[in-house]
Amino acid sequence: MSTATKSELKELKDLILAQSDQLRVQSGQLAVIQSDIVNLKVSTERVEEKMNSLESRMSRIEGTLLGQQPYFQKIPDLAERVGELKNWKQIGLTQNLRIDKKTKMCMI
Repeated sequence: MSTATKSELKELKDLILAQSDQLRVQSGQLAVIQSDIVNLKVSTERVEEKMNSLESRMSRIEGTLLGQQPYFQKIPDLAERVGELKNWKQIGLTQNLRIDKKTKMCMI
């Protein structure tokens, strides 16, 4: 074999070894990526479970609020009645208390 052929074979051998090393590195990177994908899937499943749990809790809270809605709707009416009672109380007090003009004393 000539020296040119030997050097060409050496170059080919080096090129093949370099490609083989590069494939090993890429294979390792691929394994890491696949592991990351599996971890992401597990994390996604956990997040979905938590979301489902939160949705069910939210549904229960909404049901409770809907059950109490009639009570909330009565609050303005009750506030108005309390105001009216205060007015009637004052009207009753002023009518029951008469001031004698001469003695300037309250009489019941």
